[in-house]
Amino acid sequence: FMLRELLVELAVDGSGGTAAEAAHVREVAPATIQRAVLVRLARLPDPASRMARAVAVLGDGVQLPDAAELAGLDRTAAAEGADGLAASAILESGRPLRFVHPLMRTAVYADLAGAEKATGHQQAARLLEHGGAEPERIAVHLLATDPDADPHVVEVLGAAARRALDRAAPETAIAYLRRALAEPPAGDVRLDLVRLLVRASFR
Repeated sequence: FMLRELLVELAVDGSGGTAAEAAHVREVAPATIQRAVLVRLARLPDPASRMARAVAVLGDGVQLPDAAELAGLDRTAAAEGADGLAASAILESGRPLRFVHPLMRTAVYADLAGAEKATGHQQAARLLEHGGAEPERIAVHLLATDPDADPHVVEVLGAAARRALDRAAPETAIAYLRRALAEPPAGDVRLDLVRLLVRASFR
């Protein structure tokens, strides 16, 4: 069912099936699949729905305590919610938490309002930073937040961009730097980031 609906949606979008379009597949959320997933979610208690949204924001492979904190649930309610999602074949059973299929995550994520996504990613970034995550993992979430003239956000994105350049990923560095410049940074910091952006662009 999911494969057929995905192919129909891609055909409607005019996809030619080229390798360059592979990344786009994960972003497609066919309405038929989204409806099916959301109907399943609607039949579950509220903690399950909140956990599904938290895992959709955090991404697959998230630990239960992190998802529980983002969902605003205690450990017991979060575990029960996750088990309910597993019983409904939305999440895989066991830990860490992950959707049974990327299309499931895309369907849940696409149903979130823009403000809810931005707030969720902001909280997720904070959560990961407190847990000692690498700048790149935090920066992925910061890309989805709204600019707020926060120097710390600029600092994290700049650090992630430098690490991306060190790892020969200039395209990723450019994405982080553009987002950092949109924050926006203070004068001297801005100049440093622009220089780094030029370097990344040449690479």
